[in-house]
Amino acid sequence: MLNLMHVTLKEAKYIMTIVMDLNVISLALQIICLAGNILSRMLLGGRAERNNICCYMLLNLKDYITLDKKIEKKGRGDDGPRRKAAGYAEGLVFDPKKGFYDKGFYC
Repeated sequence: MLNLMHVTLKEAKYIMTIVMDLNVISLALQIICLAGNILSRMLLGGRAERNNICCYMLLNLKDYITLDKKIEKKGRGDDGPRRKAAGYAEGLVFDPKKGFYDKGFYC
């Protein structure tokens, strides 16, 4: 148990060393402002490809090794779930329902 704790603390120390060396938080905020994204989305691991590209460029400049992201190909196999049909018809105008908008609110 103590060995596991020491290994975990050592890994956390390595990560914090990299974070402090690269000034990750301040640079991430600058990259987010330039790319037009939201900080919480990037910190939670959301999809922000432009931010990732800028971070990879910075890591390569400082000679860090970066790992490639795994990209899963979604094919149409018999095993996987099928995609639902669209709930709307593209380009068609629906007929108004009689009496549906009588009790609505107006802006």
